[in-house]
Formats: sequence, C-alpha cells, structure tokens
Amino acid sequence: MKKNLIVAFYFIFFWIILPTGLIIGSGWIDEKYFPDRILPEYFSPIGWLFISIGFVSLVYTVMQFKKISGLYPVSALPPAKLIEKGVFAYWRHPIYLFACFIFIGISLSIKSFGFLFVILPLTLISVRIYIWIEEFLLVKRFGEKYLLYKKRVPLVFPKFINVLRVLATPLFRFWFRMKIYNPENIPDSSPYFVISAHRNYFDPFFISYALPHMVRHICTYEMFRGRIKSAIFKLMGAIPKKRYKTDQQSNRLLIKALIDGYAIGLFPEGGRSWTGEMRSLKPETLRLLQHYYKIPILPVRLEGNYHSWPRWSNGLLKADLNVVIGEPFNLNPGMKLEEINSILQLKIGNRPKIEETITCRSKNRIGKLSIVIYRCPNCNVIEALKEIPPDNLLCNSCKKLFVLQPDLKLTYSIDNESRTESIHSIYQKIKIRESDLGKLSGKLTRPSDSPVISNAETLIYISTGQYWAEKGSTFKLKMIGEILLTNQRILITSGENEFTLNLMDIDAVTIESNYKLQIYQKKTDHLIQILFQSSSALLWQDLLVLMMEKSLSKKVITR
Repeated sequence: MKKNLIVAFYFIFFWIILPTGLIIGSGWIDEKYFPDRILPEYFSPIGWLFISIGFVSLVYTVMQFKKISGLYPVSALPPAKLIEKGVFAYWRHPIYLFACFIFIGISLSIKSFGFLFVILPLTLISVRIYIWIEEFLLVKRFGEKYLLYKKRVPLVFPKFINVLRVLATPLFRFWFRMKIYNPENIPDSSPYFVISAHRNYFDPFFISYALPHMVRHICTYEMFRGRIKSAIFKLMGAIPKKRYKTDQQSNRLLIKALIDGYAIGLFPEGGRSWTGEMRSLKPETLRLLQHYYKIPILPVRLEGNYHSWPRWSNGLLKADLNVVIGEPFNLNPGMKLEEINSILQLKIGNRPKIEETITCRSKNRIGKLSIVIYRCPNCNVIEALKEIPPDNLLCNSCKKLFVLQPDLKLTYSIDNESRTESIHSIYQKIKIRESDLGKLSGKLTRPSDSPVISNAETLIYISTGQYWAEKGSTFKLKMIGEILLTNQRILITSGENEFTLNLMDIDAVTIESNYKLQIYQKKTDHLIQILFQSSSALLWQDLLVLMMEKSLSKKVITR
C-alpha cells in the first residue's frame, strides 16, 4: 500500500502538478515580460511531434523498467540491481531524456516565449543537476559497476552502433523477418563473451541488434585498412586482430574492453563458412576462453544467415533469420582445449532439422557459386562451371546443368537419375586431393614466355591476376600478369618483371573478401595479396595447403 501511495504521489506531482505549474508560470512570464512576443504558428505542430515522440518513448521506457526490475521508476523506491538492458543500454537516463522531449514540445506547442527561453532552460538545468545528484548516489550504491556503466553508456547522444541498430530495424524486421528467441537468457549485465558460427557478413550486426548491451566484436585487421573504413569500425567498437602473428595491440584492447565491462563478440571459426557447415574452431579462440574461464559465455545460434548471404553470393538475399539465444555458461578451470571445442560445437553448431526448413526467397541467387564448386561434379573438369542467372550452373565441358534450389541445394541428373545434394556435400567430393596433382600437371604445357622452370620443378597450375604487396596499412599494386604454381614455388611474371615465393617460406594462406588470396611469410614479415582474374581463390588455397601438407609436411594458417 505504501509503495502504491509513493508511486501515485510521484505521478501526480511530476506529471500533473509540475507541468501545469510550468505552463501557468510561462503564461505569467509572457504577460509580464513578452506581451507582444509570440512564436510562429508552425512551431505548434513541431511541438506536438516532440510531445508524441517523448510520450510514447517515455511510456515504453517505464514499462521496460517495470518489466526488468519489477518496480516503477521512482527515486524513493530504487531497484536492487543496476538496469542495463533495453533502452538503458542506449542512454543512462532515458526517462529524464524523454521527459525533456515533452517539455520542449510543450514550449513549442503553446508558442510561449517565456516557456521556451526562460522556463525550459531552467528546467533542463534542474534536470541535469538532479541527474548529477542521482548518479552520485548510484555510485555510492553500485560502486565500480556504475562507474563502468557510466563510461560505456552515454547520457544524451547514443553511440554510433546504437544509431545503426535503429536504422537497421526495417532491414532486419522486413527483409530478414528476424525473430529473436529466448531473450530471457541474456545476462543482466556485461562483461560476457558472445559466440556464434560465422556464415554471413552481417553476423556481427545480427548479434548486436539482438542483444541489449554493446558488443565489441573481434574482427580481422583487413576491415581497418583505409582511413574511412577504419574510422567507421572504430566507432562501432570493433577490435582489430591480425591473423598471422601475435597482436599485442589487439590483446590490450581486448583486456581493456573486458575491464570496462563490454560484451565481446567472438566467431570461434575465425572466418565465414563457404558451404554453410560449421568449420573447425581456432585454437587461439579456445585458449582465450580457457584463460578467461570466469567470464560467462553466451552462445547464439544464427539460423538462416547462410541463406541470406552465403559467402559466394554477390550480395544480400532474402531469407528468414532466427537469432536463438542459448543459456549462458562458464567453463571449468583447467578444462582442456578438446573439451572446450566439443562444448562450443554443441552449443553453436548447425541444427540440421531446422536448417532444412529454411529457404532463400530471392529468385536470382546463383551469385558466384563456382568459387566453391570449382570443379564439375560430373566430368571433374576444373573451373569449367559458369553461372547462368537466376539459379543455374552450366559446365562448359560436359554441358551438364546444375540448378540451385531455394534451400540452397543443387539438383542435377546423372544417367537419367535426379540428385539433390548440399553445397557442402558436393564441395567435399570435388575438393582437390593429392591424386589430382599429377593429373593437373600432366594437362599443362609450359608457357613459352614464362621464366625458366628447372627440370626439378613440376608445373601444377596457371592463372592470371594482380599481385599486391602490403605497405603500411594498405596494399600497393606491383604487377599484373601470369601466376604459376610449381611444386616448389609461386612465380608471378609480367614481361621481364618477376616475383618468386618459395613454398617452404609460406606460413599462412588465407582468403580475404572471397577473391583475394593473402600469403604471409613469418620470417620476413611479408604479406602479399593475389587478386585472380577468373580463377577461384578457394581452389588456389586448397592447392597450396594440400601441396605443403603432403609434399613439404608443413601446416599453414588458413583463417
């Protein structure tokens, strides 16, 4: 009963008596000091717009506060825990903010000079002083936790990532028809790790949209090349990580983000899946989670993300997207990497029965599927497939037609028998194997204008493309020409110009942006990038990895 009386008093005083008194006071000020002054007529509808936005937002915030805490937002009845979810993840004091919107709207709607230039400034100053006092008391109640919350969450202007979240609402709600399941599993406060399988460029945005806390995703350093792109990703809170070496700067940023209480987004695979199936998890990520075992892990399944933008697609496709939030958990101290790997695979791995029900609603969906299916499943000729929009792959060698279905499976016929297989299943069949290397070299003839290839070398494959070398934070174009792969080295040649890279000196072979093959030498800290004119970068990666593992007994980084 006492609580209800307190809530009623606050409501009557702050939302009836106070606004009424301010309006009466502004009328007295207008009559005494601005008798001949009146705001233009068009201020009134603008004022009502402010009132409408402020009132709806205020009611929504109050209801959200009540749902999370079980109490109404009354200073005399403070909640037992700090509220960081919902609107309170965007602004520290959204109730006061939206109340100010209403007061601004009142001053404009009644076209009062006194309210706009006297009452309103004094009201805003009073609100700011009240916030300062309240935050002083909150620091006393919650200590370091509130100081970190204050550091993460702004007072008035939301962070860039939260602005993007609002702007992305129409895309996520109507294009992807996104649904969020089990939001009650989201921890009340950060820090915590968010883990998910990675199959879509937009995966970090899907996660950030679904969670109330700001998530700082660890992403490849490639996203920070270029001033404009780097500035945007910094505003989004992304943490850059270099793939090929120990990145002390990234480690410092990660530690600071955890100390500041942010949620950290991790994709344990280290790169987007080509076929929709979950890839093996990177040991570096497993060791990170092993080290920070005291920090909770929130598993998130993104269902439909492969169908809405598979890696080989030219852009966004239409597909329904489900964000399924699992129960947070902690790792046990001393847990081995193999155990952690098994747990994560179970928590975020694909659910085949669910995946089979998801379809792509776009008609033109074929994209550049030949990047992945780089060899004809029928005649085994390499790089013979060609996309024919909207949904066909045609082999230029055997003329076999493969049709990409809405569920992103390929349908084709062999010996009058119709077959339907997943992209993953077909890729596993056509992927380059050790037995293919001899067949490839036997079909190639040494170009007459190529650099000298010794008798000890075997020519494996030939393509054309661009050779770029890393310089600072960018890449510089060095050569456009022929790219030859032998059993000992990569040769890039254009006229008299030549670049040679011995296979034994290669420590990493990764693919960036689907078309760029990046090759790293740890000994010289040298990173080069090859952009192929028509060949599949995935084919070249498979070739290089296979040759180095089988012929040179050397494993390389591929993500």
